[in-house]
Amino acid sequence: MERGYMGSFTFVTPKEKKQEIIDRLKDVGIPIHSLTDHIAKYSKIYQSSRKKTLGDLSFVKLPPNGSWEWMNPTTRRWEYLTVFKSVVSGANVRINSIIKQEYRGTNFFKVIGSKENCSAVPISKIAAYNMMTDQFNDSTAFWIEKPGNISVISRSYLSNIPADFFNTMVRLRPTETHLKGFLLFDSDDFPLVERLLSMIRIKLVLQSDIKIIQTRTTPTDATVFYLDSLEKERIDTVTNILQKLGGIVEKSENTISVTGRKKPMKLFFYDSAKNSISANSILISNNVLTDPERLEDTIKVIKNTCGLNNEFLDFLIAVNWPIITSKDLDFLIQAAVDFYPLNKEKAKQIVSKNHTAIKNWYKDVVDDKIKVQPETSFIIGKLLR
Repeated sequence: MERGYMGSFTFVTPKEKKQEIIDRLKDVGIPIHSLTDHIAKYSKIYQSSRKKTLGDLSFVKLPPNGSWEWMNPTTRRWEYLTVFKSVVSGANVRINSIIKQEYRGTNFFKVIGSKENCSAVPISKIAAYNMMTDQFNDSTAFWIEKPGNISVISRSYLSNIPADFFNTMVRLRPTETHLKGFLLFDSDDFPLVERLLSMIRIKLVLQSDIKIIQTRTTPTDATVFYLDSLEKERIDTVTNILQKLGGIVEKSENTISVTGRKKPMKLFFYDSAKNSISANSILISNNVLTDPERLEDTIKVIKNTCGLNNEFLDFLIAVNWPIITSKDLDFLIQAAVDFYPLNKEKAKQIVSKNHTAIKNWYKDVVDDKIKVQPETSFIIGKLLR
């Protein structure tokens, strides 16, 4: 079904009569702007080849009010930004980052300048989301085809896309039917959808079906992520830890199977704020993958259910944690500092595993390019020697 625009009027045409109606209106001199024209216009504005990357980590002065988050180009999600509120209020953030402040509304900023001299300049919400699309890494979105030539894509794959793109996707739906958590489009419109999403580096991959699972603690069905759509380093962290706990681990396209002394368990990842557990499976919030504390709580449940070995779980998480974002680096530095008075060898292993990144971070601290607590700087300096 095609939507067209005449002046301030919008109308919907049956798919089979679309071209006939457009031709007749053009014959009588009425200008038509179809969704096909609309998407073609975007291609001049959004270009997937126009990739912008984040720069060096630097300390930027920020107002102390409210809370701050930064846009992670890999996950395409907002992540918490630690702000130091001492003599000079600010945070360690990469040049070119898009950040937002929640204080008397939502305020957006872009970090500009150099490592030695940077600042956060206010920008509009529209500008922020447009700039973010230039920074996003390549991503994959899975779609399925249902009877009646209807295609379905989960909204979880379309996090933080510009409003224009989302609204265009909504207008492409073939009926007025709404399906919570999903966007619908006519399968014949796939080339349009594919072209639209490619502009913001989202590749569409057809799947025969999306795994739907029901648990006793979820009132409705949940859509499960395919493992390939999640960050490989974070999935590897989970599997490595489970194996070091003595689990037999196998992966399929959307499942991690874990077998221990007691019973096997299947792990699924889905787009929700909370985990959900059933007798033989656990639906894990995808947010757990970027939150060490929540991952520890989740693995404790798996360990106890499957009958895995008892190990220093907090250390296993720290020594296997990947550095993808500055938040990851902050966690590892704090973990090394926390372990230092308890077990210096474990603290040294955490630093040794990530020696280059932590050494570069420490150099920036010494050069006064980023700010940290004096105790943190002192301990990391001793561990690097």
